[in-house]
Formats: sequence, structure tokens, C-alpha cells
Amino acid sequence: MKIVLNLILLLLITGCSGDTSLKGAFEKQMKEDQADGFNLIHLEDNETDGLALYTSWTDDYPDNKNKPGINYYEKVDGKWQSRTGTGCSDGGVSRLGLLGNGHLYCSILRENMDFEKILVDGTEANVFQVGDSIRVWYAVSDEKGAKVTGVSGGGREVRLN
Repeated sequence: MKIVLNLILLLLITGCSGDTSLKGAFEKQMKEDQADGFNLIHLEDNETDGLALYTSWTDDYPDNKNKPGINYYEKVDGKWQSRTGTGCSDGGVSRLGLLGNGHLYCSILRENMDFEKILVDGTEANVFQVGDSIRVWYAVSDEKGAKVTGVSGGGREVRLN
């Protein structure tokens, strides 16, 4: 019994101290947003900022499991703070200004899009599989009006924005 009480006390103490990682800040945000569930697809961070690519849903909106979003974080006084976020478009390209740190672009690649890669001003974007049939991509660029291009297996390029 004493061991169980010590374990509970340890969990309470470590839980109260808080997770200072980007993942911890993201999970805290999901709780604050009252998400019934979430799928963290990708985290990326450095010393000053980071981003989380994810899906989240509620029991009232279970279809959001297939709608990726992306949040931008900044590290302020050693703690991650969510600054802005957007859903990744299913019919175009979403652009999000990053508070002086560039611009974040993302969108969903539908099943009929056979692109092998996405280029944002010539730089290859990060592409991730979400579930069985959805792919999502994102890239950060210094340019507000970056040229976004899908490149098929045969080298055919299609302007996406």
C-alpha cells in the first residue's frame, strides 16, 4: 500500500511540475481546446520556435480526424507558447504568417493528386501520410507570395497557388 501511495505522490509531483517540451505544450493546448482526441503527425522545433502538424476532433465533429491543422509556437522565457495556427486547405494552399519569422504553407493532397513532391519556391516541402488516404504537406518560406508547385512522377509541374 505504501508503494502505491508513493507512486501516486510521485505522479502528482511530476504532473504538477509540467512538461516544458513542445510536445507538452501541444498536449496542454489540446486539453484546453477540449479535444476528445488528437493525432500528432509531426513536431519540429529549434531554440526559438516550433510547429505541430496534427489532427484533432471532438465527439461532435469526428470527421476532423481527416482534417490536418498546423500550429506555430514560440519559446518565451523558456516556455513554449502557441502563437497562431490554421487548418491545412483541402482545396488550395493555406498560408500563415509567422510573426516575423516567415510564412508557413500547407495543404492536403487529395487522392487524385499524384504528386511525388511539392516545391515551395524551389525547396521541397515536408509531406506526411495521414491515415490511409490523405497526405498533407507543409513548408516555411521567407516569401509571403511563395510559388507552390506539385511535381508528378513524370516531372510534370502544376502550380498550386
